[in-house]
Amino acid sequence: MNNKLKDNQLDECDLTLGEIARISDAFVRILAGVIHTRGRYPEEMLKSQSVVG
Repeated sequence: MNNKLKDNQLDECDLTLGEIARISDAFVRILAGVIHTRGRYPEEMLKSQSVVG
């Protein structure tokens, strides 16, 4: 977002800096939710060990 602001790409839009910050925060939350890895629970580790052994 900062690069877009520095390049004046958002000069003619009707968004305030506060709105742009909220949009940026929303993107970060969405991407974090999509990219995160799921932790393994003890039951899952036991199941994978019993299948192998």
